[in-house]
Amino acid sequence: MSTAAVHLARARGRSNLVLRAETMVDHVVIRRGRMLGVRLVGGEYVSAGAVVLSAGTYGSCVLLLRSGVGPGGELAGLGIETHADLAGVGRNLQDHPGVSVRWTTPAVPPLEPRYQVLITAADPNRAPDRVALHLIGACAPARSRDESESFLSVRVMRSSSHGRVRLMGPGPHTPPVIEPFYFTDPADVDLLREGLRRAYALLRTEPMRGAADARPLPTAAVLEDDAELLRWLRRASSTYHHPVGTCRMGDDPARGAVTDWAGAVHGISGLRVCDASVMPVIPAANTALPTMMVAERMAALWAEASSGTG
Repeated sequence: MSTAAVHLARARGRSNLVLRAETMVDHVVIRRGRMLGVRLVGGEYVSAGAVVLSAGTYGSCVLLLRSGVGPGGELAGLGIETHADLAGVGRNLQDHPGVSVRWTTPAVPPLEPRYQVLITAADPNRAPDRVALHLIGACAPARSRDESESFLSVRVMRSSSHGRVRLMGPGPHTPPVIEPFYFTDPADVDLLREGLRRAYALLRTEPMRGAADARPLPTAAVLEDDAELLRWLRRASSTYHHPVGTCRMGDDPARGAVTDWAGAVHGISGLRVCDASVMPVIPAANTALPTMMVAERMAALWAEASSGTG
């Protein structure tokens, strides 16, 4: 169930809730270390006693950077006044990278939900009791009367590589640069190699005999050669769409923290972040439910603080 269905729908009739569709924020207005409101694209100013950024792992850090919260040297180079010199904004980007192999099968009826099979696996070398890999099988709707497409996706769930998000310009219409830096940590390559071995084993079983033409798959020789496997991964890998960490929480801004444990941005009064970007370490799971947990916890903390009980 989506948060729109289970949270927003029940609140739509509240007198203190206003939704502004197709409204883009240019930046947060900050003066002398305090957030005053937001400036919208087009010039409109909206004052506020508190602002909570929930623009996601890519959007929240970009809004902070455009507002003058981030690495001071980089902001100065873009002509943005620095209000809080926080080196961690846009850093610590983590995701669950991997590859998907595909093959054709005889046409099958549509499956709902589409993703019905998930295999979890541990890292046998480092943490045999903890989930480190996902293998997901699915069958797409029939492409024709006679043919469907199936796939098996292998994903690194305990990834160690870190990327970054940075601005190319100060304006809201200039896209940021997203550099995921997948597989820069050799441990992630080792994990995916293990996952691909498991995928090979599955594809050789009798029920999967239609997967003889699965693609793309590295050859056995590439699978055992670190340099060749890394080159292959750079061509074939993709995202699991689980980015986290670009506004990571922590106590010490000097060590990359952007927010405290309750989502408050270090050095800026009245400004908070509440989404997957505050996660300091990526969970070894799909990130939708953990993100909802973050929101529930932070909302409770803010309610306690505003009532004087926390």
